[in-house]
Amino acid sequence: MVNGTTGKITATKNGAVIAESQLKTLVIMDEVRAGGRIPLIIGRGLTTKAREFLGLPQSTLFRLPQNPADDGKGYSLAQKMVGKACGVTGILPGTYCEPKMSKRPANPG
Repeated sequence: MVNGTTGKITATKNGAVIAESQLKTLVIMDEVRAGGRIPLIIGRGLTTKAREFLGLPQSTLFRLPQNPADDGKGYSLAQKMVGKACGVTGILPGTYCEPKMSKRPANPG
């Protein structure tokens, strides 16, 4: 039996642990449940907008990623570019980020 939350694989006959692993982020479980990363991003975005419109608090249905602490060293150019797509200053290695959707077309220049 595979338990994705605990990362343990156990034998069905005697319950002995066969193998253990650890996920880098538990958000991947939401991605599996949603059928992929893109459907998760769309579903989370629609849920957030609908709850804001209805005046409801933030949903607890989705797992929130645990991002690494800022080491104060700043960001590389690539980290700044990814950060801009995600609506933040920069992205550290190991950080979960979802790109922000906009109605405006991208600037080709």
